[in-house]
Amino acid sequence: MIKEGDYAIHTQGGNYDLQVSEGKLHLMTTSDDLIANSNVKVLVQVGSQSKITVEPAKIKLEVGGGSYIEITSGGIKMVSPRIDLN
Repeated sequence: MIKEGDYAIHTQGGNYDLQVSEGKLHLMTTSDDLIANSNVKVLVQVGSQSKITVEPAKIKLEVGGGSYIEITSGGIKMVSPRIDLN
């Protein structure tokens, strides 16, 4: 179990480092690819308005609650009050 003050888990192929303080994961590093694997969904969220959601059939990038880009095998959808294509 990872507990307060733990920093690293040693694996056969190298290190997988974690920093846990105040009961929260603050840092994850590895010398190789960092893979988040799920059969359902992977969500990366910063605050309440910035999200990256990866699902089996789509990827969605959201910022500000109303602007987003959604990518599927059928197309790319961009929704925002203003879109600059420069």
